[in-house]
Amino acid sequence: MKVRTLDDLQQIKEKGLKLLHPEKTKIMVGMGTCGQATGAGEVVEAISEEVEKQKLDVVISSTCCIGFCQKEPLVDILEPGRPRISYAEMTPERARELIAALARGEFKKEWALAKIEQEEYLVEDKIWRYPKDSPPRELEEIPTYEELPFYKKQRKITMRNCGFINPENIEEYIARGGYSTLYKVLKELRPEEVIAEVTRSGLRGRGGAGFPTGRKWDLCRKATGDIKYII
Repeated sequence: MKVRTLDDLQQIKEKGLKLLHPEKTKIMVGMGTCGQATGAGEVVEAISEEVEKQKLDVVISSTCCIGFCQKEPLVDILEPGRPRISYAEMTPERARELIAALARGEFKKEWALAKIEQEEYLVEDKIWRYPKDSPPRELEEIPTYEELPFYKKQRKITMRNCGFINPENIEEYIARGGYSTLYKVLKELRPEEVIAEVTRSGLRGRGGAGFPTGRKWDLCRKATGDIKYII
């Protein structure tokens, strides 16, 4: 689908939201290089086999590294009406047990790393909250993602989608605000306004001198000539 209007972008976003938060149980496996190096490929195979064996109607998806590499492979389960639960240091054997427990309506508290009760959609400045329909008491004892010492002082910006979307699915990226700023830049702002916004951001070059990016853009715009290059 070609995006020519904001309505086009909105349609893709709605499709992506259904992929991110389906009405059925979703199983996510961290398939970043750290996850694959510790056996995530074998884990996802075991999950697929056990899901078929248990005849479960679920969605199996991959995601990228959420940052806690030493706890990989990570497997997250999103059940309707419950927070997202992250399970750490999974093996094929554990994965099969985890899916078998899921089929029985149970979960493996001893392998749970954390629960995620909400997600920050930073571009749109909003919070997606997972619904909670009287979850088991054992879930209340699991720390939240934000309470873990590893994450407590972090607020991801550039890497905010890592661990939350399938990086190979553009609809999921758009669902979390992808391309919305680009659309605004192309359709609503004048070039001078774009440069002013970049200047206000404080963004700097990474060549060593830390020269302000907004200043570079401003100099290039004011330079004479029809064709201009920024290197």
